Amino acid sequence: MDPVKVVNKLTKLHAEMVIFGAAKEDDGKKEGGKKNEDQVASQKLVVKVDLGNEEDKIRAEQVVQCIAGFERLTVDTELNKLTVSGTMDPVKVVNKLTKLHAEMVSFGAAKEDDGKKEGGKKNEDQVASQKLVVKVDLRDEKDRKVFRKDAWKEVNRIAGFDYLAMDTKDNKLTVSGIMDPVEVVNELRESWDTEIVSFGTAKEDDGKKEEGKKNGVLVANRVKASQRRSGRQSRRVEFLE
Repeated sequence: MDPVKVVNKLTKLHAEMVIFGAAKEDDGKKEGGKKNEDQVASQKLVVKVDLGNEEDKIRAEQVVQCIAGFERLTVDTELNKLTVSGTMDPVKVVNKLTKLHAEMVSFGAAKEDDGKKEGGKKNEDQVASQKLVVKVDLRDEKDRKVFRKDAWKEVNRIAGFDYLAMDTKDNKLTVSGIMDPVEVVNELRESWDTEIVSFGTAKEDDGKKEEGKKNGVLVANRVKASQRRSGRQSRRVEFLE
């Protein structure tokens, strides 16, 4: 492109050219560090679908292959699970598969040994407390104040939600419970640009890893499970500076 045209188009933002020259092969590594790697790294999404027949399988394959960022698809007809790899938006994948009663099982960075670990834990994934981590596009302190005020109201509408914690430094929201992660993200996206960072079964050491103050998440979830049986409800919200 013509660098002067770029600057001229950005005059309203008081643009000033800093440097212009040939791009080097290692520019991606130097600019942004791990940020750029995270954006292009392949992700793995596991979705449970209702595959009643071969037609449903073909339909699922066709739908997924048309989604931007799709790289690889594996279909397990025995467990009715789709494993999708790529840089795609996991919520868009599930939304496109609604006719097959799609349900997100897990989402996160693809690992080399993923193939060995999949399968066998179908029932545990469905009943265990889940942890969803999303990143919200909050550009300034004004956005953060609005989000602190309204995020609880948005997520509180979701059935199965137990615990919410917001790290305002990294603009990351952690939601735990037996909620539908797609429903949570769709609810948040009505007001904010939201991107799923990870989703899966909550582990016992999650509390230690999440900024120290969140170590009550599992206790809260266990209490909620007990209270759900007795008809009572208890939900927790934390905002971490």
